[in-house]
Amino acid sequence: MGFEGTLLVNILRTVAVILFAVLFGQIVTVIFHDYVGTIVVLLWLYVFWKIANGYLLVSLPEEDDPSEAIPPIAGSATNSPKKEGSGQSSGKSRG
Repeated sequence: MGFEGTLLVNILRTVAVILFAVLFGQIVTVIFHDYVGTIVVLLWLYVFWKIANGYLLVSLPEEDDPSEAIPPIAGSATNSPKKEGSGQSSGKSRG
């Protein structure tokens, strides 16, 4: 769709520039080409971007806590539960 749409927009823009050259002369054609042609191309890019994002991006289900949407990496510090008495100390008190 992207290639075909871009090709179609450029063919229509080229035909319009030729018609403006035949009907209105050089100055009007240059203004049309420079300003209207650029706006048409930018509008096509915007439309294509919106359509493509509708197909490419997947919406995540809404949750209360956004950090739960991404599963934690196994063995990471935030994922491993803390066990009581499993610190650096060997259980002996230093005194």
